[in-house]
Amino acid sequence: MAKPTKDQLDMVSAHNSEVGLLCSQWAYLEWLVEIAIWWCSDLLDKSCEDRETATAGKPLSVLARQAGNIANRKLTSESELAAMKGAAKRIEECIDERNLAVHGVRQVMPDETVLARVTRGKYKGALQRLPLVRLKSLNHEVARIIAVIESLLHSHGVIEGMTGAFRRYEG
Repeated sequence: MAKPTKDQLDMVSAHNSEVGLLCSQWAYLEWLVEIAIWWCSDLLDKSCEDRETATAGKPLSVLARQAGNIANRKLTSESELAAMKGAAKRIEECIDERNLAVHGVRQVMPDETVLARVTRGKYKGALQRLPLVRLKSLNHEVARIIAVIESLLHSHGVIEGMTGAFRRYEG
């Protein structure tokens, strides 16, 4: 097996950086969607157990749909409701890309093309080209979804109030 070139190592490093950013952004997005659900369900001032009952163990696609479906409990303007439902739809649309990026088993070809394969979902079993630009595009889309939900929660004072609420329930 040939020793990897500097270009190959740089490309793998750039890929790893994008995947790391994606993982961080996705975790934050999950948290924001959970907060939205807790807020819409009047669970922010309830115990951790009560909040977890509403959201624990559910994949983000389910949580996003749930947040979109109950948003009308707190959001009254059509534009805000459309934004939350739109964010839920956009999350659903990028889940397979996210799973390929995060869970895909990668191989670097001699021409420095990166291929990845996952075992379930839309890309199940099929090798997919995973160029750096595809990862960057996905990260940009996740950042845009975060901005929508974060903006809604900020405009209603939800996120600012979370720090105090969580302190009450810390161990």
